[in-house]
Amino acid sequence: MPEKKRKKTPRERRQERDERKEAERRREAEARLCQRLTKPLHLGGYTIPAGAILADHNEQAPNNSYSAPLFYEDREFKCRDCGSEEVWTAEQQKWYYEIVKGPIQAFAVRCRECRKKERERKRQSFLPKGNQPEE
Repeated sequence: MPEKKRKKTPRERRQERDERKEAERRREAEARLCQRLTKPLHLGGYTIPAGAILADHNEQAPNNSYSAPLFYEDREFKCRDCGSEEVWTAEQQKWYYEIVKGPIQAFAVRCRECRKKERERKRQSFLPKGNQPEE
């Protein structure tokens, strides 16, 4: 015989409702933060260009730098390994610095394919000699 679900107390229902509202507020705030600016913004003596995404210093990894970025904008770079021209987008930078908590001084130097190859090379170097996968 199936077990009956117990009825939730008013306190439990209130807590669930509050958690849903908080999650929705966070999603909306994140969406606002990730939006690219449609026109330049003048902020504390700095001009943030159109197309940039504002940085959230509270979400970045702790650092002792005087120059934490106020915003992220697309940055072009040349892959260190294959030499292809790539773009590190503002969205990717925000993810790297604020979600992954990458060091604020770090910068993209490899394209996606070369990063995969480098990760695999490093993974192989850590495997014991007898456990190398057959190719």
